[in-house]
Amino acid sequence: MAVSKNRIKWLKSLHIKKYRQKYNNFIVEGDKMVREVLDQNPAAMLELYALEPWLSTNLPKGKVPADRIFDVSLTELGQMSGQNTPNQALALLDCDALPNVIPDKNGLVLYLDQIQDPGNMGAILRIADWFGLPGVIAGPGSADRFNAKVIQSTMGAFLRVPVEEIDL
Repeated sequence: MAVSKNRIKWLKSLHIKKYRQKYNNFIVEGDKMVREVLDQNPAAMLELYALEPWLSTNLPKGKVPADRIFDVSLTELGQMSGQNTPNQALALLDCDALPNVIPDKNGLVLYLDQIQDPGNMGAILRIADWFGLPGVIAGPGSADRFNAKVIQSTMGAFLRVPVEEIDL
């Protein structure tokens, strides 16, 4: 299915926080990250944009409806991507489909106070996942959990670790 220039422009806008919040969607880029979403939470994936070779080798049947899969060129993928060198796949996800409420606040929970660097926040989420913590609380001034750099640096932990944004 072809992708319109307006759709590419809209997807590119999701790299900006105010548009992620306005549309309640965010972008996941790269082979590993998109495969992780397909394995762990395919219901969160609204649309999938990928090169044909990637689609033919990585897409499990039935995980994503055919009308939400777009075979794109490398040029189109580059226009959608926030990376200098786009990888083979990009997915549009629904923010509400990810865990955002910590189920058990009586246990050990991390509180992030003004962790502004997206790479650091992603690394902390990855560590919380490794240690099996029930979740993370992000205080005011912390990086946006849907920032592309946060998502990339979590290495998939964003799918498993609930992050509550609380203004204390």
